[in-house]
Amino acid sequence: MNVYEKLNAVRKEFLEKEHRKSGKNSYAGYDYFELSDFLPDVLTLFAKNGLCGHFSARDGLAILEVINTEKTDEKIVFSSPLGSASLKGCHEIQNIGACITYARRYLWGCVIELIENDALDSSDTTEPDKTSDQEYQDDWTYVYTAMGDASTLEELKAIFGPAWNKAKDNDKLKMEKEYKRLKAILEKKQ
Repeated sequence: MNVYEKLNAVRKEFLEKEHRKSGKNSYAGYDYFELSDFLPDVLTLFAKNGLCGHFSARDGLAILEVINTEKTDEKIVFSSPLGSASLKGCHEIQNIGACITYARRYLWGCVIELIENDALDSSDTTEPDKTSDQEYQDDWTYVYTAMGDASTLEELKAIFGPAWNKAKDNDKLKMEKEYKRLKAILEKKQ
């Protein structure tokens, strides 16, 4: 079998099993898959079907290659902008690690066609469960994460617009800078 046939066999078998979400986004009010929820099963299926996954991050891109172990020149490449994070109370390396972990989870989900509710739909209809509106307005991590996950300019605009309208003036400058950076990356891909 070629790499495409093998990947389809993995997807079919993976999707026949139920997988539970253990991740919780308290800001936007939705659950999500963590790597530990599905990656062990995926790697078992990859080994069974003669596939190998290779993740790398370079030049602002996260890349996941699916390689046919029997014909290593056969591969499928999945990629996404790496994005950035600005988590409160974290060192720079922790923010980098958060971006890499998120990118790995996102790309592995794409590889196996992981079925999840659209986080954008959830964040549009669900108000975060916060005790203080001030605390909610001062922490835009979930917006930056969603913007970094946008795969089209339309998605990026749909996330940025409502956040921009809610942001205070001192947050708008940083938010606009990130929007412009991600917009430039998406424009290059088109």
